[in-house]
Amino acid sequence: MPVALEKIDEQTRRLNALVDDLLDLSSIRAGKIELRLSPCDLREVCGSVIEEQRQLSGRDIELEQSSPPVTLNADCERLSQVIINLISNAIKYSPEKSPIRVSVLQQEKTVQLAVRDCGEGISKDQQKHIFETFYRSPDAQTSKKSGWGLGLAICKDIVERHSGRIWCESHKGEGSTFFVELPAG
Repeated sequence: MPVALEKIDEQTRRLNALVDDLLDLSSIRAGKIELRLSPCDLREVCGSVIEEQRQLSGRDIELEQSSPPVTLNADCERLSQVIINLISNAIKYSPEKSPIRVSVLQQEKTVQLAVRDCGEGISKDQQKHIFETFYRSPDAQTSKKSGWGLGLAICKDIVERHSGRIWCESHKGEGSTFFVELPAG
């Protein structure tokens, strides 16, 4: 395929992804998306997403072993969307050869998912804004990494619809860990 057509194809895919994200965000916030709750093994969902992302990116992405299946009542498809967004960001903002680690921990009343990377990290000031719609940190804007600032906003909305919470722990120059905590059961 000629270079010009490849660029057109790539830009068309990016535009389609943007429209899909905007529609998703709008539908979630308008309450038009009903969660399809069912028993969901979060370790199994993570394993499936990790395998897919590993094949697409060629990156070292590992699910750290923990307890037996971690089951919760959730919309597995929407949780997959959250995990894909978090892993995609870890891939995008960390060095090519650095590992990405995912862990799932069953606690008494909650289930916790963590996605850890070895990227540049996110300053405390930027952490206050990263879940806002269309927010892209100054570092992300100057790095020429593609993005619209929608992925983390979508993650936050989906997690909150599950009565959970999402946050980031990071220090500049030390990588980032994104946590999702959901009600167990």
